Amino acid sequence: MRRDEAIGRLLSRALTRPTNLLPGAAVAAAGIAVGFWPLVLAGVVVYGVLAATTLLSKDEARRALGRPPRAGVPAAREDRTPAELRDPGVRQRYEEAHAEYGRIQAALATSPVPLPEVEVETAGLMDDVGGLCRRAQAVCDYLESVDEGALAADRERAARELRTAGPDVAPALTETVGALDQQIATVQDMYGKLRAFDARMRQLISALGAIRGEIARLQVESHPDDSARVLEHVGSAREMVSGLTRTFGSGDGGEGRRAQAG
Repeated sequence: MRRDEAIGRLLSRALTRPTNLLPGAAVAAAGIAVGFWPLVLAGVVVYGVLAATTLLSKDEARRALGRPPRAGVPAAREDRTPAELRDPGVRQRYEEAHAEYGRIQAALATSPVPLPEVEVETAGLMDDVGGLCRRAQAVCDYLESVDEGALAADRERAARELRTAGPDVAPALTETVGALDQQIATVQDMYGKLRAFDARMRQLISALGAIRGEIARLQVESHPDDSARVLEHVGSAREMVSGLTRTFGSGDGGEGRRAQAG
């Protein structure tokens, strides 16, 4: 493949990849929903950082050239927990997934059946997991920036004033209550997304263990569909990550929002 074609493919992947687009879009959408424009700018920054991460990845460059990642060498950013994953819960799930990925690599290295496509696909899976964890961290960053108790108190105060307000003040207080309701609903939605992230990450880590188990089976038995069977498990794990990615990009965290008192 020509170098300029590979560069074009790499740039297109960096700009259009869902795991790069959706986290920034989720943060920006939250900013638009609550009318907090600095959060919209933060969403643009998140997108730029994730796109740059893909663009500068050596393994992504090799994929753009039609080559698999270097055998036995994980991407540099996978060597340790990314520094931007500051939330303890997000870090823990990432580290657990990465540890299982390391065991998969070790199993692949001793497999009696060459499985290069499984190596490439699991590397891609972990690339998606890294993006997913960065998305969860963006949600944590947003939640750290708001005080839900203060929002609820402000909302209650505005609603109380509205009940006795005159016609000259009532419209402004009505808009204030509505805006605060939107902010509180956004906070609840973000908490729902984090609960979905934690549950799905635990499921994903179990799925990675199943992938490793299928590879380990090759030590004692062999079938013509060895590679296909392992790839089926990898495909299921990637779909799991994609589903959670869609959850982050949607307006529903998968958990019921609390009704706000009028």
